[in-house]
Amino acid sequence: MKRLLGVATAGIMLLAACGGSASAPSSAPSSASPASAAASAKPSTAAAAAPASSGPASTAAAKPSAAAPAASGKVSITFWHTQTGANGQTLNAMVAAFNASHPTIQVNAESVGNYNDEYQKLLAAAKANALPDVAVAYENVVSDLMKANAVVPLDHYVNDPQVGLSLDSQADIFPGFVEDNKFKQFNNQMLSFPFTKSVILAYYNTDLLTAAGVSQVPQTWDQYSAAMKAVTDYAKKNNMPWNGANALNDDASEFDFEIMSRGGQLISDDQKKSLFNNDAAVAALQMNADLQKAGAAYQPNGFDWENDLAAQKTLTRLDSSTSYAFIDPIIAKAPKPFKYVAAAPPTNPGVKLTVMYGANIAIFKTTPQKQAAAWEFIKWFTATPQTAQWSIKTHYLPVRQSAATSPDFAAALAQSQPLKAAFDILPYAKPEPAAAGWQQVRDILQQTVDAVVTGKAQPKAALDDAQKKADAALAG
Repeated sequence: MKRLLGVATAGIMLLAACGGSASAPSSAPSSASPASAAASAKPSTAAAAAPASSGPASTAAAKPSAAAPAASGKVSITFWHTQTGANGQTLNAMVAAFNASHPTIQVNAESVGNYNDEYQKLLAAAKANALPDVAVAYENVVSDLMKANAVVPLDHYVNDPQVGLSLDSQADIFPGFVEDNKFKQFNNQMLSFPFTKSVILAYYNTDLLTAAGVSQVPQTWDQYSAAMKAVTDYAKKNNMPWNGANALNDDASEFDFEIMSRGGQLISDDQKKSLFNNDAAVAALQMNADLQKAGAAYQPNGFDWENDLAAQKTLTRLDSSTSYAFIDPIIAKAPKPFKYVAAAPPTNPGVKLTVMYGANIAIFKTTPQKQAAAWEFIKWFTATPQTAQWSIKTHYLPVRQSAATSPDFAAALAQSQPLKAAFDILPYAKPEPAAAGWQQVRDILQQTVDAVVTGKAQPKAALDDAQKKADAALAG
């Protein structure tokens, strides 16, 4: 996922404590209850039979419309994002297409660096009452800015009879994405909308699995641990240059996934207490520490694992579904060709689950006209034709199940095994906590993983210490 790394939230907490706001309070529509159709939709591996409409909601709401009064001229909005390179070019082209098809709105897209850079700029902008009109942001960032009274809840826009989404359109959005953007800490309001989304997958060198006598891709954690040891034994017996079978991902999101996939919880329902100090977390840490000690796992530097996988110095990595875009060309140039596969990550028996990566998009308080224009852009960008093209060109996942009805996306699914693996597991994707202060907890969790796998701490003692620090962070 490559989320924010080591960024403190003290600045925004101070802003909230002082009663600061991103701008003078606007006449933003009041929040409605979250859309019931989207909330109750059950995971399904089948795509919707037909593309969902992004037109007006089918039932009238007994409240003012979210549609803003007509502006005297073109409404111009500023959009902060983090895309660069080919992805940035794709985004700019899509923004240009939106502007061309919406003559009364001008979206000015600005790439403001990586997510760390953007977070710092959002903090500074919030304190200076100078936030952009709309920006990509992770859930915990949205929570921090919501505490500063800067974020526009989207429920009223989503459910509006004039400018909202029909019930069919709401149900077409993958349920996990809907859940990801509802914030329990703030009355379960929808405070952001899915944008650059991906999930955790497991990447395996299947030739090595077969050579070591492992007949199938591991589906459970016990199978996974056994496979790591079997392939490591094979590599050592054959004098292969070997770093370890598991290129360990110590990112907090991967650890969160391991806990959830073993049946553990991360946070209390009221978002005020951590719950990750449990048997599931102990088992996850112990497995990784044991594999590291046995030489069946190692901690790569940054993205070195991609080159290690191509050089057959490692067997597997659990990482973002967007990683295949980088793996494919590296493996294609490998001196010794081999087959690799992307698969659903291992879980406890009977569990089908992955964790969502990627950022969302939020609207900040400005004027009714600018907020309505920002919603129109979000609605257009996440409609079936656009979300399908965004996925094809950037390797992020589509927001909507109906993307599978797009001929271009269907062709991409047929051609790309990793994309299909990610799309198939997407209905079972779960979000991580969105509580204010969770960014600090993420840093604490990553430090916990590192301490245990390097032998500096035992799992339970490390978790006890992490729990105290996490609860203090959540208390603000």
